[in-house]
Amino acid sequence: MAKGSRKRFNKSGRDQTVATVVTANNTLIDGENNESNDCNALILDKKTVSIKRAPILQPKLSKKKRKHLEKLVEQKEKKAKRGELLEKLNDLRVPSSELARYHSIAHIGNKKQQEKSVWLAKRPDSEILKEEKINSIKGAKQAKLEIDEKGEKEAESSDVSTDEESDSENGEKEWCKKKEETFETESIPKLIKKDEQESEESKSKKLLDPKLDYVLINRPSEIQEARQELPILSDEGTVLEAVAENDFVVLCGETGSGKTTQVPQFLYEAGFCVRGMIGMTEPRRIAATSAAERIRYEMCKTEAEVAHHIRYENKTTKETQICVMTDGVLLSQMSSDFLLSKFGAIIIDEAHERSIHTDVLIGMLTRVVMLRRKRNIPLKLIIMSATLRIDDFIANKKLFPNLAPPVLKIESRQYPVTTSFAKQTELRDYIAAAYRKICKIHREEPAGSILVFVTGQDEVKLDLDENLSSFDLSSTALDATLPMRALPLYSVLPPSEQKNIFAEFEEPIRKVVVSTNVAETSLTIPGIKYVVDTGRHKAKKFSPITGVSKFEIEWISQAAADQRAGRAGRTGPGRCFRLYSSAVFQDFAKFPPPEITMKPLDDLVLGMKAFGIEEIKNFPFVTLPDEEALTNAEKLCVKLGALKRPHKRQVSGSITALGKTMNAFPVSPRFGRILSLSSQKNLLKFAIAIVAACTVRELVDANNEKIKALKEIWADASKSQLGDLLILLSVVGATESSKEPETFISAIGVRSQGLKEVRKLRRLITHVVRSMIVNEEEEKELAERKLPQPGAKECTLLCELFLAGFGDQIAFHSEEGEFKLPTGEKGKIYPSSVLAKKRPNIICYQEKMENHKGNTYLKCCHEVTAEQIVRIVPEYVTFNRNKNSTPKYDANSGEIEALYTCYYTSTNTPLGEHWKTLTGEDETLLRCFAHCLLIGEVFPAFKKLKTFWLSPPAVLLRTWANLHERTTNLIRCFSVHGLTSRAAFLKKLQNEESRSEIAESLKEWLVPSHFVHIESIIESISE
Repeated sequence: MAKGSRKRFNKSGRDQTVATVVTANNTLIDGENNESNDCNALILDKKTVSIKRAPILQPKLSKKKRKHLEKLVEQKEKKAKRGELLEKLNDLRVPSSELARYHSIAHIGNKKQQEKSVWLAKRPDSEILKEEKINSIKGAKQAKLEIDEKGEKEAESSDVSTDEESDSENGEKEWCKKKEETFETESIPKLIKKDEQESEESKSKKLLDPKLDYVLINRPSEIQEARQELPILSDEGTVLEAVAENDFVVLCGETGSGKTTQVPQFLYEAGFCVRGMIGMTEPRRIAATSAAERIRYEMCKTEAEVAHHIRYENKTTKETQICVMTDGVLLSQMSSDFLLSKFGAIIIDEAHERSIHTDVLIGMLTRVVMLRRKRNIPLKLIIMSATLRIDDFIANKKLFPNLAPPVLKIESRQYPVTTSFAKQTELRDYIAAAYRKICKIHREEPAGSILVFVTGQDEVKLDLDENLSSFDLSSTALDATLPMRALPLYSVLPPSEQKNIFAEFEEPIRKVVVSTNVAETSLTIPGIKYVVDTGRHKAKKFSPITGVSKFEIEWISQAAADQRAGRAGRTGPGRCFRLYSSAVFQDFAKFPPPEITMKPLDDLVLGMKAFGIEEIKNFPFVTLPDEEALTNAEKLCVKLGALKRPHKRQVSGSITALGKTMNAFPVSPRFGRILSLSSQKNLLKFAIAIVAACTVRELVDANNEKIKALKEIWADASKSQLGDLLILLSVVGATESSKEPETFISAIGVRSQGLKEVRKLRRLITHVVRSMIVNEEEEKELAERKLPQPGAKECTLLCELFLAGFGDQIAFHSEEGEFKLPTGEKGKIYPSSVLAKKRPNIICYQEKMENHKGNTYLKCCHEVTAEQIVRIVPEYVTFNRNKNSTPKYDANSGEIEALYTCYYTSTNTPLGEHWKTLTGEDETLLRCFAHCLLIGEVFPAFKKLKTFWLSPPAVLLRTWANLHERTTNLIRCFSVHGLTSRAAFLKKLQNEESRSEIAESLKEWLVPSHFVHIESIIESISE
């Protein structure tokens, strides 16, 4: 039983108050006459007795309650005196005639009024309407504003009600009365006046932000009619309203709905260009340039006002209001301006493709938008996707921790597309199956262009050169007079040839566009009525375990197949012929995997470290990358010298000075290391040319007969170890020094567009290098476009330089004639390589690819030696010290070297025995250095004391050396000061205390009469 819970004895008798007991002596008993007489002896006289009982305790008044009651009393007193106070103030009131002569200062110091006045002064009156703005805020925000207004008006009236009933009713009546007066006096928004010639669309425009003004665009009637046919135009008000009320908006609409070209125009017309530029990102350069060109055409603007910014081309100026760029360009701009102060709105287009740059960009922009909102400089972010795969965005709590963004779905006016599946799936020769289907369509189907999807550039050329070029129009065709023209389309196609697919021909013609997946999104080809889908694409697969990438041909996803089929229904009803069965289609993945899970992450890791992001795992990724891939990428960056090795308590290391330099170059970290180290050997001009040529894909046509002959001439015996790198360097040098470069390019089979990209990348890298170097002579050499032929010594140094960037991609020749790769696989040198016939023992390769037969080939190879591997990339070598050999002193490096048996770590391939610097501070290293010091190998001045040592210096190398006290003291002194090399010894002599301790330990090896010699030798060495 709890304490105090037991019932007291006779509790009811003890707890009694004062009571009155009345006696009944004089009380009348009711009878017939209602009287009492002497006969009623039982009735006694009245007697009052007082009984004391315990008082009832009142609850104690709390301090808070007392204050509250005192405040209510005080308010009542103030309210009673208010009338008297108002009468006194009215007597002191300034007359209205005198008050009219004063100026109001109510808005001085008001930040919002100051911003409004500055904005009104700067706005262009010629383009922006001057009428009053229409408030379109609705829903919860409008209710919140009404509540705020009500609170402000209640605060203005200082009446405080203390009565629970009467005062509350009076306050409510007063507020309702004031609300009615407010509604009566409130100005009704005026309609914006327009000219009679303006379209109905511009008449319905409303300004959704009080800080923005609507910008008029006078478009020709034909452009306006074309825009009216786009599905998204009917949802313009919905889009603008969502953008005005939210910082994040997700816009979902199929390809062809017009979101790429119209959303930037919506924001421009709504006045978002007043805050800053409107930026839109695209995953591909061709999509960025074509989108900018179309927007510029529809808005009737100049190239300076609506510009594009891609890797090698920047058309933006101070007048630019809309900028279409690649996602990588915007990421590079964030490195110098993280808050993107130049932009007022950012549009992420084609977010469904999930490229690495897009995913990282979305993660960073979500934080930038929040930071700018806190600083009252809002930035709008619109994420546009062509598929309904938006759960990765809106359901990601790391991206949007507070509230998921609203999702707007744009209905597409897609024409019906009839899809036909093949009865049997062609697994091998699907190119021939596609050719047969094209022939059948041309013979049996009505007029309309055909779009064929293949996997790569080689298959495009194969289909055009071998199949469609030999097509003979049959007389039994449905329209025998209709000619057919085949056109290629792939990413590296020259722009002049890419424009052919959009051109309109004077005569009726059936276009057959043979394309890679570049036509799957971003581009809309006019006139396409038939689609032939092979169901395959070439993907670059990355293994997180091995860290190696390779190209593979694989099936597409169901979403990609639907995207391809939708291309046939843009201008009218169409048909899609799938060269695979419906059962195979059901086995396809619903969506393609994000690029961040399929590519190496070393570039991503280095870039994020440069941004100052230490814990990459905590970054708000749209899809979290594989943890093992992140770990391997960080390890690679550590081996490249870009990151420091993490300590025991650190998860990952910080970026180094070399890593910052590597990140400044617009290439991968491997090539960044090569460029950073090339200045040490005066190889910058050669390294820049080779790196630029290696970065550009498909620069040289390997099947050209003239280039085959030139390869044999360029790769002579003294320079053959440079391999394919020498060919690329020779191609760049020969074209730059040629008097007629265009003729020379076409003759040797060099892709002209690829060579232009090489020149642009060389110029870009040279610009970065110039900002780092101070040597004027070296800067002049870089400015020259012409390249001399490298000598044999320079070729050897270039081999070592590129080995430093690709030390983990080394292959060893096996007895079967193939090469053993670090992954344990077998591979061959690509047949077009100059090293294919030579077959060196060890090669370093840059790329590994797999063909449709499953054979692995190595591309862009050069020859290396075992000694170069051990010396240049020791981080990839396992060293086993040969204890039977005696360490020696190396006069060039000033360090102690030991003999090691070396193995290449990945394949455990023996590399022979090599001398290597003995590192660490173990007793063996200290004894060896002390021995070499005493015998005069480190400093020859010690040779004078050869006959004066108390013990021979060779004693230091014996196992029983510790029996001598002088030996123990000398080794202890060397260990304390870290004396393991010539440089360390000279550095310690600069300190007087260290120098005296070293001298004392050496004097123990001499008789006292020769101490002077030690002091003089040390003094001469330190000088």
